[in-house]
Amino acid sequence: MIAAGERWHDGTIRFAIEDWLGAGAIISRMVGNRSAEAEAAAAAFERLRHTLHAILSHCPSGRELIDAGYPDDIDIAAELDADRAIPLLERNAFTLANL
Repeated sequence: MIAAGERWHDGTIRFAIEDWLGAGAIISRMVGNRSAEAEAAAAAFERLRHTLHAILSHCPSGRELIDAGYPDDIDIAAELDADRAIPLLERNAFTLANL
């Protein structure tokens, strides 16, 4: 599981709460051993799952989407259990893994 983040215009690292919570949402549904980082992402998602739309609307990426005229993208991003599969990186290609 990789929560990537992005960069500010000056090149510095920009923490991406949406990546961390998205990873936590997926991790929370997975079975098996978890690293401390994976456990923290899952715990953050579980704590904030009922306020995802508000969190995403107020984070830097969400504000950028709204300002660019794409507020519906936040609605889509805040949906839970919208798909029954996740992308899985195997070697150099993504495949679908069913939940």
